[in-house]
Amino acid sequence: ADAAGATDCCAQVPEGVACTADSTPVTCGSEQCGYSNQCLADAAGYSSDQCCNAVPNDVACAAIYEPVTCGPSSCVYSSQCEADAAGATDCCAQVPEGVACTADSTPVTCGSEQCGYSNQCLADAAGYSSDQCCNAVPNDVACAAIYEPVTCGPSSCVYSSQCEADAAGAT
Repeated sequence: ADAAGATDCCAQVPEGVACTADSTPVTCGSEQCGYSNQCLADAAGYSSDQCCNAVPNDVACAAIYEPVTCGPSSCVYSSQCEADAAGATDCCAQVPEGVACTADSTPVTCGSEQCGYSNQCLADAAGYSSDQCCNAVPNDVACAAIYEPVTCGPSSCVYSSQCEADAAGAT
């Protein structure tokens, strides 16, 4: 442990824990602790939202670094190939380091995964063209909770209501 009490150690699975022989390895926490399955990770004190499916050792992906963030746990994999091998879903490309964009804050969501980016420049850098993106509805917008979907613009963006489309600046 360091002076603040932090460690880079992984919790051990207590003796006597009964889990199935399921071999779907996971890595958990900022320490990237490895366990043979989620049951053992749970026993070591990790919840499923702290764990990601591990990339199987026998997977041969090209040695490229094009990171993607996947699923509700925001699991990061070095490439879409590794994410696919791990069984990850709902993956969004990360913006490569060193990309220079303006500070424009017109958020967009892109692709069927609804990947969110702060602006179209960053979405472009992540590999999405403007026809794959829609203006995002600002978080501070208060529209009635009604579902009367509208489709807007050349990208056929779908919003839950005209109020949300207007708030997003959709035309």
